Amino acid sequence: MGGPEDQLSLLPGLGVRQTRIVASLLMVVFGAVVLSLAGPARADLGHDVASLSAAWKHEGVVARLAPRLYERDDPRHVALPERALRLGDGCTTVAILGVTASSFLVRLDQSGRPDSESPISSRAGLVEITRCEKGRKALRGLVVELRSPRAVLEVLVLVSPGPPGEAYRVLPQRLPGPSADPVDPGRAPAPSDIVGAAKATVARSKQRGAEQVDHGLLEGDVDGSGVVGVELAAGCHELTVMGIPAPRDAPRSVDIDVDLVWPSGEIAASDRTNAPDAAVRLCVGRTRRLGLHFAGALPGSPVLFVHARWALPAGLDARWSPEVRAGIAEALREHHLDVPASGLVEQSLGIAGLTGIPVDVEPGACYVVAITTYRGRTDAIAIAAAAGEWRVQNHGGPDGTNTAIAFCSGAERTALVEVEATGSAGLAWHLAMWQSGRVRPGELAR
Repeated sequence: MGGPEDQLSLLPGLGVRQTRIVASLLMVVFGAVVLSLAGPARADLGHDVASLSAAWKHEGVVARLAPRLYERDDPRHVALPERALRLGDGCTTVAILGVTASSFLVRLDQSGRPDSESPISSRAGLVEITRCEKGRKALRGLVVELRSPRAVLEVLVLVSPGPPGEAYRVLPQRLPGPSADPVDPGRAPAPSDIVGAAKATVARSKQRGAEQVDHGLLEGDVDGSGVVGVELAAGCHELTVMGIPAPRDAPRSVDIDVDLVWPSGEIAASDRTNAPDAAVRLCVGRTRRLGLHFAGALPGSPVLFVHARWALPAGLDARWSPEVRAGIAEALREHHLDVPASGLVEQSLGIAGLTGIPVDVEPGACYVVAITTYRGRTDAIAIAAAAGEWRVQNHGGPDGTNTAIAFCSGAERTALVEVEATGSAGLAWHLAMWQSGRVRPGELAR
């Protein structure tokens, strides 16, 4: 069952600094220096697979399958070594890893029986499954179904006398955190509750600093759907549609779905969850006109509509394109991060791949870093920052086009920011960094 343990490395891309023009040869040297500076703080896919494999060798016999490129809507069976499927004593553990921004499902039983196991969703690009004795039989039907558009996945197989420790102990950077308990949605709302909910949405938007809040009714067609044109001024917008509840004898319940659509027909934002209301959010860097499509209301009935607008953050550079301003604003707003109007300290441009950016920091200072793609098609984008012993990371999720993080330095004067982006050959991103304060989170100012 042995085999080479070659590390799958991601070829690092080289960022383009706005303030410098560097020759191609110097960029290659710069990339090598960045990788040497990163040291043990780097956490790419190959590093994680090698670390987990080394830890598992103390538990039993480890096999590393060849990495495979997966694509959405193309489920693929994973053939495990025959020794891992024997039904005798002991356990078999399978770990499937992708980059932290990847999302996929693992199915263990394809028989279609009512007692078949539910699919397992990846968390931070990782699924770990252990089956012992006769339970190993389910591993013969192991199928991986990708949710991200495209990703390379690695598979490690461990045969051991008993279950090993969780992979998260070896890979703490992939620890996703606790999951919330399921929430009981309660009874269906009454019409008076919908009016109250609309008023509460208006009040909540104003409390959150919305500069403008409009509300009213939108007429629906005989099938409960509708289309209306909306003009969005420069800023960040939240548009909420609420359906009037169905009477008890109605043939179906109210389930509002909303799409915000560009003139080209491309969807800018969407909410298709199962609920009697739906909300979409979008930031724009200049005035744009889009179409608001809704469906799922009662036939021929109107829906309640609330539109709130917030100003773009004051810390955005006026020289940026409208697309970059909108994307950076969206990343900051999504992660509830504020930036000062005059605190911009770093900017970088980059392309698809893994890019390391060393930055100067002040000891004891805190920073916010935001990134957005402004050209090309994005499959996933992730960002990390390391300063001394501290490391933070975040990703935009499947199909994400932007994300943001916050971190503080200790006694360090330099930090390393890493960006990993996957997508089309013409993908380009813009990164901005602000100094946001001088007190580390959790500490009291003196």
